[in-house]
Amino acid sequence: MQRYLFLIILIIPLLSACDNDKYGSFDISLSVPFISQAKLAYYNIDSDTIKPGNQFSLADTITIQNRVSAHISDKDGLIDLKNVKFIIYLPESNKPVSQGYLYDNGQEADSIAGDGIFSGVISFKISRVIVGNFIVELQAEDKSQLLSNVFSTSFRISRMGKPPIIFDLKAPENTTLPTLGEKVILMSVAAFDTNGYNDIKEVYFRSLDSSDPTRKFFLLDNGNISTSGDSIANDGIFSILVKLPFNMTPKSYRFEFEAKDYTELLSNKILHTLTVTQP
Repeated sequence: MQRYLFLIILIIPLLSACDNDKYGSFDISLSVPFISQAKLAYYNIDSDTIKPGNQFSLADTITIQNRVSAHISDKDGLIDLKNVKFIIYLPESNKPVSQGYLYDNGQEADSIAGDGIFSGVISFKISRVIVGNFIVELQAEDKSQLLSNVFSTSFRISRMGKPPIIFDLKAPENTTLPTLGEKVILMSVAAFDTNGYNDIKEVYFRSLDSSDPTRKFFLLDNGNISTSGDSIANDGIFSILVKLPFNMTPKSYRFEFEAKDYTELLSNKILHTLTVTQP
């Protein structure tokens, strides 16, 4: 009985080998696309250099543009590729902000057709206040609906805008009150912003020794001498006419000058003291 059992065990592998020879190998090798590398035109974008209009604002909706290219191969040839897709995610989120396709056709963003480098333009709109690392995921699909590896890269959006600068303050240090009516004094200061004159939103001072030290008194660059004391409009010199009534308390008053741009960045401060005396 043991002898027959041994013969059966020997025959089974032989029959299996014959079946494999008859029907061929069961080892089916699938050829899938492969993304080996990817490149972005910009890895750091300063959104404060993007102007949707003449002025900046934190409430702006801005357009972000970048270029992405990826090297893709397929053992069945590039002709076997159906598409190459990209998806961009908001910082620290799985929410897509943009998606599209890359092409290897030698047109628009792509340089050379059929070189295995697929390229495309990334373009989407976000609020200016959104910053951080934006993840870009790439994946290819062939005509057999086989998917490649997922290749990830990223670029960072930051706000690098610089605040305005004020300088060259002109204001009296001492003044004498009139016996009746009021005395008018002129104060002016120069303001500059690296993002341009139109990014200067406000130039003002606060009277720190008044009943409301948070109140802003605005200096203007409007060329209206009679109302603001400003002689030339839009020359970067901001002026104000300050009226001192005859019955105000004579003492030293502190004035703090400052400017703000349209992205809410604050300038340096200039502290000026005006000593008011009785006639």
